[in-house]
Amino acid sequence: HGWAVDGARMKLWHKEAQKSRWSRKWQAEDVIGLAIDIEGGTMKFSLNGEWEPNVEMLFDSGDRNLFPAVSMFGYYALHIPRTTWQFSPPEEDYQPWSSKGNYSRPMHFHNHFMNAEELDGDLSSGHVKTDHLLKVMHSEDCISYDNLEDKLNEHMLWHGTSKKAAEAIVRNDFNIARGRGSSKHGKRFGEGAYFAEDLDKALSYATADENGRTWVLLCRVVCGDYYYTEKKNETDAHNACARRNKHSVLSNPEKKGPREFIVQQEKCVYPEFCLELDVDGEVEEWMMEPDLDDEVADTDDELIDATQTNAGCCSECTVS
Repeated sequence: HGWAVDGARMKLWHKEAQKSRWSRKWQAEDVIGLAIDIEGGTMKFSLNGEWEPNVEMLFDSGDRNLFPAVSMFGYYALHIPRTTWQFSPPEEDYQPWSSKGNYSRPMHFHNHFMNAEELDGDLSSGHVKTDHLLKVMHSEDCISYDNLEDKLNEHMLWHGTSKKAAEAIVRNDFNIARGRGSSKHGKRFGEGAYFAEDLDKALSYATADENGRTWVLLCRVVCGDYYYTEKKNETDAHNACARRNKHSVLSNPEKKGPREFIVQQEKCVYPEFCLELDVDGEVEEWMMEPDLDDEVADTDDELIDATQTNAGCCSECTVS
C-alpha cells in the first residue's frame, strides 16, 4: 500500500523492490525534493533542485488516505513549510504538506549514549522490544529498520491516542504540552511525549472511535542521552533530565516495566505510521513467524525465543 524511492541504493518500491534511474547516487549534503499530485496520481522527485523525470512514479490510492513517510540515515533536516524550501516545486500551484514542521537529528555524539540494555543492567534481554521485533519479523518491505541510528538511541516506538489526535499529529506534528493541567493522562514521569515499546501499554492511552477502532502511531523517535529512573513515580523527571543535560526520560518502574520513553522535544519525533486497530481481532499465525533470512537470527534457539516472546506486539489486536 505504499510507494517509495531510495537514491542511495538506487531502488524504488511498490509491492516489491525495483531498480530506479536517478542521474547519480545520493551523497552527503544533497537536497531531495518530493512533489505529489494527488488528483493526477504522480510523484515527482528532485535532486538539488533538478526534477528527475526517470524516477517519476504513478500511483492510484483508491479510497485510501495517503501519509508521507521519510526514512533517513545519519544527520539530516526535513523542511516542510514553504518558507524553508531551498528549491522551487515543479509548478507554482504545489502546496506544502503542512504549515509547520522542521525535523532534524538534533544531537551529536563522540562514541555513543548508553542504551536501554546498559541502563537496566540486562544486556541479554533488555533490548528495545519494537526494534528486536522488526529484526525477526517480515518487516523490511514496509519499515526500514536497518537505518535506525543506534548511537543516538533511535527507536521505532508506539504512541496511543485518539483518532482526532492521531490525524492532527500526522498533519501538524506533535505538540508537547507543558505546565499545570497540560496532560490528559497525568504526568507520572513528568512532562513530554510518551512512547512505549509494548503495544499493550500504548493502547492504555488510546481511546476508541465511533466504530470501536483504536488508533496508534508507530513513530521514529530519537531519544539521545537517557535520564534513567526505576522509581514507581517521578513527576518531576523532566526537570531532573534537564538538570543533567539529558535528552529524554527512560522509565522502568521498580525495574519491572513496562518501560516508557518520554521525549522532551517535538523535533525528536517523526510519526511514520498511523494504524487503525481492531482490538477484538486475533493475531494471525503468519504474523508471528520470524524472518528466516534475517542475519540477526543466528540460531534456532534465538528464532524460537523471538517468536514466543511476542516482543512489542499486542496479543489482542490486528491491523485493519
